[in-house]
Amino acid sequence: MARIVVGPVIGKVTQSVARVLVEVDATVTVIGTASSPGRPAVTASVRCPNGRPRVLCFEGLEPGAEYRLSFAGASARAGIHDRHRDRRARGR
Repeated sequence: MARIVVGPVIGKVTQSVARVLVEVDATVTVIGTASSPGRPAVTASVRCPNGRPRVLCFEGLEPGAEYRLSFAGASARAGIHDRHRDRRARGR
């Protein structure tokens, strides 16, 4: 199985969209899932060539929600727990 060698790196985040960069060590399609308790999961996928970073674009996120990211098609390094929270929705 391909491995994520760079990332996931959280990029631009808006109230409903988060961009996440990944790079893998073999050509594969990476499927990302952003999940939050009590909310529908949001998925994104991208074809990743070996050694070339690509961006997954998660669209349809809910403002103020906290999301946990998981990936299929490539294994992530142990201990990755990335979250998205729109700080503007909380007044910061």
